[in-house]
This record gives sequence, structure tokens and C-alpha cells, in this order.
Amino acid sequence: MIETGKAIQFIMEEKKNRRPVGSVYLRDINYDYEKAEFGAFIGDKDATGLGYGTEAAALMLEYAFNTLNLHKIFLRLVSTNTAAEKSYLKAGFVREAYLKDEVKIDGEFVDIILMSKLKDTEHAD
Repeated sequence: MIETGKAIQFIMEEKKNRRPVGSVYLRDINYDYEKAEFGAFIGDKDATGLGYGTEAAALMLEYAFNTLNLHKIFLRLVSTNTAAEKSYLKAGFVREAYLKDEVKIDGEFVDIILMSKLKDTEHAD
């Protein structure tokens, strides 16, 4: 998918010692509709809650809007992941929808939150 241009992934590193702590990506990039799905993963437990996800999401939004010239970035998250939702809100995403029993994980149906961020066309360069 990366070779086709339909996905882009970046590694998150700690500033202090450049240790990789996770990754962020855009997938299903659609240049006709000017949108893509955002995702993030922090793999090291000791790196959670330090703002890496929020900073990486904000940087990815800037890249998506200013470099790729996309109009909308959206994401899906499990409703119980309140830390991720808080991080995405700080980065500029807003809630669009709440989907009841949308997916089944470990034998249980769980709710999904859809969030998005639109390009700020009012202040675009």
C-alpha cells in the first residue's frame, strides 16, 4: 500500500534519545475525495501519556493538509479508549458519530467512535 501511495507511515521517536515508541499512519488515501483514515500506535507502555500521540497526530494532520492537500482525515477508535480520544481531541479531531456494537473483540461487541478533522480552508495558504 505504501508503494501505491495509498498509505503513509511514520515512526514516532522520543526527542531525548530518539528511541522509537510507536507509529502513525494514513491509509486508504483517496486523492479524488481528498480524504484518508488516520491511525496511531504507541508500543511502549512507558511512552504512553507523555503527549507523543497528540503531537504525532497534530504533525500528521499538518502533513495531510499542507503536503498531501487532503480535505478530511478521519479515524475510528474503541469507545473505551478514553486516553486516545482525549489525545485526538487535543490534536484537533472532533466526534462525528458513535456506533453501538460496531465490532466484536474477544467475543464481545464494542462501540466505535468516529472522529474527523477537516482542513481549515478559512486560513489555508
